[in-house]
Amino acid sequence: MLGKWSFWLYNIGLPILLLSMFMAQIKGLLGFAHIFTFTGGTALAIGVILVIINIYLNVHESTAYNSNNKSS
Repeated sequence: MLGKWSFWLYNIGLPILLLSMFMAQIKGLLGFAHIFTFTGGTALAIGVILVIINIYLNVHESTAYNSNNKSS
């Protein structure tokens, strides 16, 4: 479930953030663009934080691939 949340938050937040960066270049839209900057940036940051949490919760040393134990 954590993976789904991080996926959607990142993929919704990034276009909103990019749109706000474009809007900041247009005169008269700078004040309005800040709303999208905060919304998109927050969603993107939470998505990245959730990916990091998901990695720390689900990656264990016992399930990691170890090339030293490889028999040839």
